[in-house]
Amino acid sequence: DLGSDIATERVREAPDAAHLQEESDRLVRLTHDIRIALGEPARREAWIQVETWPAVIDALDAVQVQLGVLRDQLQPQRGRGKGIEACYTRTTALLAQLESFQKPTDENQVRWFEVRKTGFSLNRTPVEISDEFRQFRDRLKTSWIFTSATLTVRDRFDHFTHELGIAGSRAAIWQSPFDFVQNARLFLPHGL
Repeated sequence: DLGSDIATERVREAPDAAHLQEESDRLVRLTHDIRIALGEPARREAWIQVETWPAVIDALDAVQVQLGVLRDQLQPQRGRGKGIEACYTRTTALLAQLESFQKPTDENQVRWFEVRKTGFSLNRTPVEISDEFRQFRDRLKTSWIFTSATLTVRDRFDHFTHELGIAGSRAAIWQSPFDFVQNARLFLPHGL
């Protein structure tokens, strides 16, 4: 999307900067190479499965270099319009995200990827979120209410509150008013 947007904004705001068209087209091609290197669509796996594949390493390195080239070429064009400025900002952000993704993870993060029919995503997900969530709650001085049919384990909230770093909370369980015994039937066919 970024490559396409750079090409569009170049036409509108910097028509004399033809080199941006070439470089944005190159970014699109190189990004497609990552998508191909990661394999078939509908794939979601831990990054460790592909992080040593030469095709993946080469494709990521090429995109990282190309993002740097585009950042450097967009920088002097920034004053020509809001679209070019936005493309520069996105390019810089994507470059930083890609560089961050390629660094080794700490023990509290898992790197993983997902391949879709027309794209892919590279992700870092924290394993333990209690500290981050606590900081988020502290920034937003407000009341919090969590509701779900699945917050308890053995009718206790300890697991949920521990995972989110919640201390000193009030918790209650309300049973469903639905009469399951009289209004539900479980059918289990033979041979399953």
